[in-house]
Amino acid sequence: MIPTYGRAQMVKQTVLAALNQELEPFEVIVSDDCSPDDTVQVLREVSAQHPRLKLIENATNSGGVPNWNKVIDAAQGDYIAYCSDDDYFLPYHLKTAVGFLEENREVDMVHSGFFNLTDTCRQFPIVSCALISDQVFVINGRKTLQHIIKQTSYPFQPSTWVFRRTLWEAVGHFDTRYSVSDTDWFIQAGLSHSIAYLPVCTVVNRRHPDNWSNRVGSINMNLEFHDMMRRALQCCAQRDEAGLGWLVWQWKLTEFVKFLRIYVARSRAGMFDVSEHCADVLWDFMLSGRRTNPYPLYAAFTKRCSRILRRVQLLLPGGEQKYLGSGTDCPG
Repeated sequence: MIPTYGRAQMVKQTVLAALNQELEPFEVIVSDDCSPDDTVQVLREVSAQHPRLKLIENATNSGGVPNWNKVIDAAQGDYIAYCSDDDYFLPYHLKTAVGFLEENREVDMVHSGFFNLTDTCRQFPIVSCALISDQVFVINGRKTLQHIIKQTSYPFQPSTWVFRRTLWEAVGHFDTRYSVSDTDWFIQAGLSHSIAYLPVCTVVNRRHPDNWSNRVGSINMNLEFHDMMRRALQCCAQRDEAGLGWLVWQWKLTEFVKFLRIYVARSRAGMFDVSEHCADVLWDFMLSGRRTNPYPLYAAFTKRCSRILRRVQLLLPGGEQKYLGSGTDCPG
Protein backbone atom coordinates (compact mmCIF):
# COMPACT_ATOMS: atom_id res chain seq x y z
CA MET A 1 0.00 0.00 0.00
CA ILE A 2 1.68 3.22 -1.20
CA PRO A 3 0.16 6.69 -0.72
CA THR A 4 1.84 9.31 -2.90
CA TYR A 5 1.92 13.00 -3.67
CA GLY A 6 4.19 14.83 -6.09
CA ARG A 7 7.08 12.35 -6.22
CA ALA A 8 6.88 10.88 -9.70
CA GLN A 9 10.34 9.34 -10.00
CA MET A 10 10.65 8.28 -6.39
CA VAL A 11 7.28 6.50 -6.33
CA LYS A 12 8.11 4.72 -9.60
CA GLN A 13 11.14 3.16 -7.91
CA THR A 14 8.99 2.36 -4.85
CA VAL A 15 6.38 0.60 -6.99
CA LEU A 16 8.89 -1.42 -9.03
CA ALA A 17 10.65 -2.55 -5.85
CA ALA A 18 7.31 -3.70 -4.40
CA LEU A 19 6.42 -5.60 -7.58
CA ASN A 20 9.81 -7.32 -7.80
CA GLN A 21 9.75 -9.08 -4.43
CA GLU A 22 10.97 -12.64 -3.86
CA LEU A 23 7.53 -13.23 -2.34
CA GLU A 24 5.31 -11.70 -5.01
CA PRO A 25 2.53 -9.47 -3.67
CA PHE A 26 -1.07 -10.23 -4.60
CA GLU A 27 -1.48 -6.56 -5.47
CA VAL A 28 0.33 -3.22 -5.24
CA ILE A 29 -2.03 -0.29 -4.67
CA VAL A 30 -0.97 3.33 -5.06
CA SER A 31 -3.27 6.20 -4.10
CA ASP A 32 -2.28 9.51 -5.69
CA ASP A 33 -3.40 12.55 -3.67
CA CYS A 34 -3.98 14.85 -6.67
CA SER A 35 -0.29 15.36 -7.45
CA PRO A 36 0.66 18.58 -9.26
CA ASP A 37 3.40 16.86 -11.29
CA ASP A 38 3.34 13.90 -13.70
CA THR A 39 3.03 11.24 -10.98
CA VAL A 40 -0.25 9.87 -12.35
CA GLN A 41 1.09 9.61 -15.90
CA VAL A 42 4.22 7.80 -14.70
CA LEU A 43 2.13 5.34 -12.69
CA ARG A 44 -0.25 4.73 -15.58
CA GLU A 45 2.72 3.76 -17.74
CA VAL A 46 3.97 1.34 -15.07
CA SER A 47 0.44 -0.09 -14.65
CA ALA A 48 0.23 -0.82 -18.37
CA GLN A 49 3.18 -3.20 -17.98
CA HIS A 50 2.28 -4.59 -14.52
CA PRO A 51 -1.40 -5.64 -14.10
CA ARG A 52 -0.91 -6.18 -10.34
CA LEU A 53 -0.50 -2.42 -9.91
CA LYS A 54 -3.79 -0.70 -9.05
CA LEU A 55 -3.96 3.08 -9.16
CA ILE A 56 -6.36 5.26 -7.18
CA GLU A 57 -6.58 8.84 -8.46
CA ASN A 58 -7.97 11.33 -5.94
CA ALA A 59 -9.84 14.26 -7.50
CA THR A 60 -8.79 16.63 -4.69
CA ASN A 61 -5.88 16.71 -2.27
CA SER A 62 -6.72 15.23 1.13
CA GLY A 63 -3.79 16.77 3.01
CA GLY A 64 -1.99 13.47 3.57
CA VAL A 65 -3.32 11.26 6.35
CA PRO A 66 -6.78 10.58 4.82
CA ASN A 67 -4.96 9.27 1.76
CA TRP A 68 -3.03 6.84 3.97
CA ASN A 69 -6.35 5.48 5.22
CA LYS A 70 -7.80 5.31 1.73
CA VAL A 71 -5.01 3.22 0.26
CA ILE A 72 -5.02 0.72 3.14
CA ASP A 73 -8.82 0.43 3.06
CA ALA A 74 -8.46 -0.66 -0.59
CA ALA A 75 -6.32 -3.69 0.36
CA GLN A 76 -7.74 -7.14 -0.36
CA GLY A 77 -4.97 -9.37 1.01
CA ASP A 78 -4.55 -11.06 4.39
CA TYR A 79 -1.27 -9.23 4.96
CA ILE A 80 -0.72 -5.52 4.42
CA ALA A 81 2.69 -4.00 3.73
CA TYR A 82 2.86 -0.22 3.97
CA CYS A 83 5.47 1.92 2.20
CA SER A 84 6.03 5.68 1.93
CA ASP A 85 6.44 6.94 -1.62
CA ASP A 86 10.04 8.07 -1.02
CA ASP A 87 11.24 4.72 0.39
CA TYR A 88 11.50 1.29 -1.21
CA PHE A 89 11.62 -2.40 -0.29
CA LEU A 90 14.66 -4.59 -0.72
CA PRO A 91 13.85 -7.85 -2.59
CA TYR A 92 13.55 -10.01 0.54
CA HIS A 93 11.35 -7.63 2.59
CA LEU A 94 7.96 -9.33 2.14
CA LYS A 95 9.41 -12.83 2.33
CA THR A 96 11.11 -12.03 5.65
CA ALA A 97 8.13 -10.29 7.26
CA VAL A 98 5.35 -12.60 6.10
CA GLY A 99 7.48 -15.66 6.85
CA PHE A 100 7.81 -14.52 10.47
CA LEU A 101 4.09 -13.79 10.80
CA GLU A 102 3.20 -17.20 9.34
CA GLU A 103 5.39 -18.94 11.91
CA ASN A 104 4.29 -16.75 14.85
CA ARG A 105 0.51 -16.59 14.83
CA GLU A 106 0.40 -14.72 18.15
CA VAL A 107 2.13 -11.71 16.55
CA ASP A 108 -0.03 -9.34 14.49
CA MET A 109 2.59 -6.97 13.11
CA VAL A 110 6.31 -6.75 12.38
CA HIS A 111 8.70 -3.91 11.71
CA SER A 112 12.42 -4.07 11.03
CA GLY A 113 15.69 -2.26 10.49
CA PHE A 114 16.37 -0.10 7.44
CA PHE A 115 19.14 1.47 5.40
CA ASN A 116 19.45 5.25 5.52
CA LEU A 117 20.01 6.75 2.09
CA THR A 118 20.94 10.44 2.17
CA ASP A 119 20.01 12.66 -0.78
CA THR A 120 22.96 15.00 -1.41
CA CYS A 121 21.48 16.18 -4.74
CA ARG A 122 24.42 14.47 -6.47
CA GLN A 123 24.25 10.86 -5.35
CA PHE A 124 22.50 8.52 -2.93
CA PRO A 125 25.16 6.94 -0.72
CA ILE A 126 24.04 4.25 1.72
CA VAL A 127 25.02 5.63 5.11
CA SER A 128 24.25 2.80 7.49
CA CYS A 129 21.95 -0.01 8.47
CA ALA A 130 19.88 1.33 11.37
CA LEU A 131 19.11 -1.44 13.86
CA ILE A 132 17.39 -1.01 17.23
CA SER A 133 18.52 -4.42 18.46
CA ASP A 134 20.47 -7.43 17.23
CA GLN A 135 17.73 -9.79 18.41
CA VAL A 136 14.03 -10.32 17.75
CA PHE A 137 11.84 -8.82 20.46
CA VAL A 138 8.08 -8.50 20.92
CA ILE A 139 6.22 -5.61 22.56
CA ASN A 140 2.64 -5.19 23.71
CA GLY A 141 0.76 -3.20 26.33
CA ARG A 142 3.00 -1.12 28.56
CA LYS A 143 6.08 -2.44 26.76
CA THR A 144 4.94 -0.47 23.71
CA LEU A 145 5.09 2.79 25.68
CA GLN A 146 8.47 1.83 27.14
CA HIS A 147 9.71 1.17 23.61
CA ILE A 148 8.54 4.61 22.40
CA ILE A 149 10.34 6.27 25.31
CA LYS A 150 13.55 4.26 24.97
CA GLN A 151 13.77 4.59 21.19
CA THR A 152 12.57 8.18 21.16
CA SER A 153 14.38 9.23 17.96
CA TYR A 154 13.26 6.31 15.77
CA PRO A 155 10.97 3.75 17.49
CA PHE A 156 10.00 2.39 14.06
CA GLN A 157 10.16 3.07 10.33
CA PRO A 158 6.60 2.86 8.93
CA SER A 159 7.83 1.62 5.55
CA THR A 160 9.00 -1.56 7.28
CA TRP A 161 5.50 -2.34 8.62
CA VAL A 162 3.81 -5.58 7.62
CA PHE A 163 0.65 -6.48 9.53
CA ARG A 164 -2.36 -8.72 9.39
CA ARG A 165 -5.50 -7.31 7.80
CA THR A 166 -7.34 -8.23 11.01
CA LEU A 167 -5.13 -5.78 12.93
CA TRP A 168 -6.18 -2.89 10.67
CA GLU A 169 -9.82 -3.86 11.17
CA ALA A 170 -9.34 -4.00 14.96
CA VAL A 171 -7.35 -0.76 15.43
CA GLY A 172 -9.09 1.30 12.77
CA HIS A 173 -7.94 4.29 10.74
CA PHE A 174 -5.02 6.63 11.25
CA ASP A 175 -6.20 9.55 13.39
CA THR A 176 -6.49 12.54 11.05
CA ARG A 177 -5.95 14.97 13.96
CA TYR A 178 -2.24 14.15 13.78
CA SER A 179 0.17 14.86 10.94
CA VAL A 180 2.36 11.98 12.16
CA SER A 181 -0.55 9.70 12.95
CA ASP A 182 1.51 6.60 12.11
CA THR A 183 3.06 6.94 15.59
CA ASP A 184 -0.35 7.12 17.24
CA TRP A 185 -1.50 4.07 15.25
CA PHE A 186 1.61 2.12 16.27
CA ILE A 187 0.92 2.93 19.94
CA GLN A 188 -2.77 2.01 19.70
CA ALA A 189 -1.92 -1.25 17.94
CA GLY A 190 0.71 -2.14 20.52
CA LEU A 191 -1.53 -1.46 23.53
CA SER A 192 -3.75 -4.44 22.65
CA HIS A 193 -1.74 -6.52 20.17
CA SER A 194 1.75 -7.96 19.81
CA ILE A 195 4.33 -6.26 17.56
CA ALA A 196 7.64 -7.93 16.72
CA TYR A 197 10.90 -6.28 15.72
CA LEU A 198 13.11 -8.12 13.21
CA PRO A 199 16.85 -7.28 13.40
CA VAL A 200 17.49 -7.11 9.67
CA CYS A 201 17.49 -4.15 7.28
CA THR A 202 14.79 -4.83 4.70
CA VAL A 203 13.86 -1.33 3.48
CA VAL A 204 15.70 1.72 2.16
CA ASN A 205 14.74 4.98 3.87
CA ARG A 206 15.49 8.09 1.82
CA ARG A 207 16.55 11.16 3.80
CA HIS A 208 16.01 14.36 1.82
CA PRO A 209 14.77 17.94 2.38
CA ASP A 210 11.18 17.07 1.37
CA ASN A 211 10.67 14.28 3.94
CA TRP A 212 7.22 14.30 5.57
CA SER A 213 8.78 14.98 8.97
CA ASN A 214 10.45 18.10 7.55
CA ARG A 215 7.10 19.34 6.27
CA VAL A 216 5.54 18.88 9.71
CA GLY A 217 8.47 20.39 11.62
CA SER A 218 10.24 18.97 14.66
CA ILE A 219 8.38 21.05 17.23
CA ASN A 220 4.89 20.27 15.90
CA MET A 221 5.83 16.62 15.50
CA ASN A 222 7.01 16.29 19.09
CA LEU A 223 4.00 18.17 20.44
CA GLU A 224 1.88 15.56 18.68
CA PHE A 225 4.00 12.76 20.18
CA HIS A 226 3.45 14.25 23.62
CA ASP A 227 -0.32 14.29 23.16
CA MET A 228 -0.32 10.72 21.84
CA MET A 229 1.59 9.45 24.85
CA ARG A 230 -0.67 11.38 27.25
CA ARG A 231 -3.73 9.68 25.74
CA ALA A 232 -2.06 6.26 25.86
CA LEU A 233 -1.14 6.69 29.54
CA GLN A 234 -4.71 7.70 30.31
CA CYS A 235 -5.85 4.49 28.62
CA CYS A 236 -3.49 2.47 30.83
CA ALA A 237 -4.75 4.32 33.91
CA GLN A 238 -8.35 3.46 33.01
CA ARG A 239 -7.30 -0.19 33.04
CA ASP A 240 -6.12 0.36 36.64
CA GLU A 241 -2.54 -0.55 35.76
CA ALA A 242 -0.22 0.07 38.71
CA GLY A 243 3.19 1.72 38.64
CA LEU A 244 2.50 4.25 35.91
CA GLY A 245 4.15 7.10 37.85
CA TRP A 246 7.68 6.07 36.90
CA LEU A 247 6.68 5.69 33.25
CA VAL A 248 5.12 9.18 33.25
CA TRP A 249 8.27 10.67 34.78
CA GLN A 250 10.46 8.97 32.16
CA TRP A 251 8.29 10.29 29.35
CA LYS A 252 8.29 13.87 30.63
CA LEU A 253 12.07 13.83 31.08
CA THR A 254 12.51 12.41 27.57
CA GLU A 255 10.27 15.11 26.10
CA PHE A 256 12.13 17.87 27.93
CA VAL A 257 15.47 16.64 26.57
CA LYS A 258 14.05 16.35 23.02
CA PHE A 259 12.78 19.94 23.00
CA LEU A 260 16.03 21.18 24.48
CA ARG A 261 17.99 19.43 21.72
CA ILE A 262 15.73 20.97 19.07
CA TYR A 263 16.31 24.41 20.60
CA VAL A 264 20.10 23.99 20.51
CA ALA A 265 20.17 22.50 16.99
CA ARG A 266 17.92 25.17 15.46
CA SER A 267 19.88 27.92 17.23
CA ARG A 268 23.13 26.60 15.76
CA ALA A 269 21.49 26.54 12.32
CA GLY A 270 20.45 30.19 12.66
CA MET A 271 16.74 29.28 12.56
CA PHE A 272 15.85 31.80 15.23
CA ASP A 273 12.06 31.77 14.71
CA VAL A 274 12.04 28.00 15.27
CA SER A 275 14.40 28.13 18.26
CA GLU A 276 12.35 30.90 19.92
CA HIS A 277 9.17 28.90 19.36
CA CYS A 278 10.89 25.92 20.96
CA ALA A 279 11.97 28.08 23.92
CA ASP A 280 8.31 29.02 24.45
CA VAL A 281 7.32 25.36 24.31
CA LEU A 282 9.93 24.56 26.97
CA TRP A 283 8.56 27.34 29.18
CA ASP A 284 5.01 26.04 28.80
CA PHE A 285 6.22 22.49 29.34
CA MET A 286 7.84 23.42 32.65
CA LEU A 287 5.15 25.78 33.93
CA SER A 288 2.00 24.39 32.31
CA GLY A 289 1.45 27.47 30.16
CA ARG A 290 1.63 30.08 32.92
CA ARG A 291 3.27 33.23 31.50
CA THR A 292 4.39 34.62 34.86
CA ASN A 293 6.45 37.75 35.55
CA PRO A 294 9.87 36.16 34.86
CA TYR A 295 8.79 35.20 31.31
CA PRO A 296 10.08 38.37 29.55
CA LEU A 297 13.49 37.84 31.18
CA TYR A 298 13.45 34.17 30.14
CA ALA A 299 12.51 35.09 26.55
CA ALA A 300 15.31 37.65 26.29
CA PHE A 301 17.79 35.16 27.77
CA THR A 302 16.87 32.36 25.33
CA LYS A 303 17.07 34.73 22.34
CA ARG A 304 20.53 35.79 23.44
CA CYS A 305 21.61 32.17 23.91
CA SER A 306 20.31 31.31 20.41
CA ARG A 307 22.55 33.88 18.82
CA ILE A 308 25.56 32.85 20.91
CA LEU A 309 25.07 29.23 19.83
CA ARG A 310 24.88 30.39 16.20
CA ARG A 311 28.15 32.32 16.48
CA VAL A 312 29.86 29.34 18.10
CA GLN A 313 28.61 27.10 15.26
CA LEU A 314 30.17 29.39 12.65
CA LEU A 315 33.52 29.12 14.44
CA LEU A 316 33.46 25.31 14.45
CA PRO A 317 35.02 23.23 11.64
CA GLY A 318 32.50 23.09 8.82
CA GLY A 319 30.60 26.09 10.14
CA GLU A 320 27.78 27.13 7.82
CA GLN A 321 28.40 24.19 5.47
CA LYS A 322 27.08 21.76 8.07
CA TYR A 323 23.51 22.92 7.55
CA LEU A 324 23.37 23.60 3.81
CA GLY A 325 20.84 21.56 1.82
CA SER A 326 19.32 19.92 4.87
CA GLY A 327 15.71 21.11 4.75
CA THR A 328 13.70 23.89 6.36
CA ASP A 329 13.58 22.30 9.79
CA CYS A 330 16.03 19.46 9.81
CA PRO A 331 19.71 20.37 10.39
CA GLY A 332 22.18 17.77 9.21
